[in-house]
Amino acid sequence: MAYARSEEEYDHLYRTPMSLSPPAVMDYFNSNWHDIHSEWIMAIKWSCGNFMNFTSNRADSINGKLNTIVDGYSSLENFARNVFSFVHSTRKEVAHKAATMLQKRQVTSRNDEAHVLYCGCGEAASPCK
Repeated sequence: MAYARSEEEYDHLYRTPMSLSPPAVMDYFNSNWHDIHSEWIMAIKWSCGNFMNFTSNRADSINGKLNTIVDGYSSLENFARNVFSFVHSTRKEVAHKAATMLQKRQVTSRNDEAHVLYCGCGEAASPCK
């Protein structure tokens, strides 16, 4: 059931053991697991925007960066200042990465005859620059 690909598949897999399982088992499943099935079914979890990453790597990374900036025994004022500077620099870093991705252009090589004649390269010569 945990690996159901859709809500319909989960419902089908849920109805099948109902006829085969003892009532005590189904009562336990219904009271503890069925009501929260959206939290543990893979198909529903995939649609939540976690990009199929079910680990806490991102949270651990942010926590590690915060620990390098914020002292454990700092005052509330210093803590707030350091957290806001962390958020500001993180946003700048994300914006920089996004801008870099958007500004990159695909490199294509030109092998047409006009380009070869223009740059003076022959087939035996070194590649055009």
